[in-house]
Amino acid sequence: MSQSVHGHEVLYLLLNAKSPVSRVELERKVEELYGKDPRFHTCSVEGMTLDHLIEFLERRGKITLENGSIRAHREKMCNH
Repeated sequence: MSQSVHGHEVLYLLLNAKSPVSRVELERKVEELYGKDPRFHTCSVEGMTLDHLIEFLERRGKITLENGSIRAHREKMCNH
C-alpha cells in the first residue's frame, strides 16, 4: 500500500523552493521523497494522487499555476 502524505508537505516544498517550481520538478521531488505512487490527504479528503491534490489545492486558492510554474500561497494555508 502506498504512503499517505499530508497535502501540507507539498505546500511546504513549494514554499521553501528558491525559485518557482514546474509541475515536472514537483513530480520528481515528490517521487524522490515519497516514492513512486504516494497518496495524499488533507483534513477533508483522503487517497488523492498528486494530480488530484494539485487540482484540490488550486480550487481552494492555496496554489496557482502561472507560466508553467506552481506557486503556493502561505496566507491561504490552515495552521494545524
